[in-house]
Amino acid sequence: GSFAIGSLLRVDRALQKPQVVVLATTRELVNQIAMVYEKLTTGTGITLSNLCKTPNQASQIICSLPDTLAQKVSGRTPFDLSHLKVVIIDEADEYFKEQDRQSKIGTIA
Repeated sequence: GSFAIGSLLRVDRALQKPQVVVLATTRELVNQIAMVYEKLTTGTGITLSNLCKTPNQASQIICSLPDTLAQKVSGRTPFDLSHLKVVIIDEADEYFKEQDRQSKIGTIA
């Protein structure tokens, strides 16, 4: 979660659209990252969605598994990621060991 503070500085509080996406390889890691963001955003007015817990909510910061977010971007009512400022892939070295996962990032981007 050392990336959390830097990414929070990029959020425009007046813009209620997804601006930061954090992707992790396991549900447990997504939940841990979301808890760090919850602590850091308390009282700031910045909104946070953990798609592992609330799969239909798009907020200023989205924490998710890549597959889950890819489904939300290409679904019937897709998330609007046109205001995205930061994409963080936690444990990217582990994530990109599987070639199939590179195409998932392409779907999101």
